[in-house]
Amino acid sequence: MASMTPILLRCSLLLLLLVQSTHSSVTPKPKNAIAEEHEQAHPSSSSTYIVLTNHLAKPSKFDTLDRWYASMLGKNSNRIRYTYGTVMHGFSVRLTDGEAQRMATVPGVSRVYKDRLYHIHTTRSPWFMGLHDDFGAWPDAEFGDGVIIGLVDTGIWPERASFSDAGLSPVRSTWRGKCVDAPGFNASLCNNKLVGAKSFVTADSSPRDVEGHGTHVASTS
Repeated sequence: MASMTPILLRCSLLLLLLVQSTHSSVTPKPKNAIAEEHEQAHPSSSSTYIVLTNHLAKPSKFDTLDRWYASMLGKNSNRIRYTYGTVMHGFSVRLTDGEAQRMATVPGVSRVYKDRLYHIHTTRSPWFMGLHDDFGAWPDAEFGDGVIIGLVDTGIWPERASFSDAGLSPVRSTWRGKCVDAPGFNASLCNNKLVGAKSFVTADSSPRDVEGHGTHVASTS
């Protein structure tokens, strides 16, 4: 998208270990033989549900959230697939529809919803959203000229061609952000498109993207 409308993206970036935190928020739990036997015997009777909880409501008699979650299922605690503890709190579990309805009434449970598989609708987002070069919201908004986009992600790879500022005018005078020199990252790599880059993890950390996610998102914003 950025390559088609070079004025749309004025900047990208800010850095937090958002992706790493997401990875750490999921603790896999092995599925034991009892759970496998249950699913084989009742292949259509249960589905995967996501149970969101208010972790502050955990009774004091449970020393961990995992033990609290297990108590909600009793002898069926082996059906728990994953527990979540960073971005959100709760767990995924195999339940029948009736069990899911009863789970929603358990004190401390905020919401129960069935896991769903979503399919990509398009790989051509501008046209899918009704954006065209010659008419409509895109040209009416001057293709986003002057808009500054801030992203919190794994960082940025400034040498990528998507961040070339060819044909762009200087960033507006009210902009107060800046690029910060850091290990493996030279602030001079920033330009009229990439107008700010800084890591907020530690004093000596770098906005240099070593995972690729932040660069991918920034180049398509």
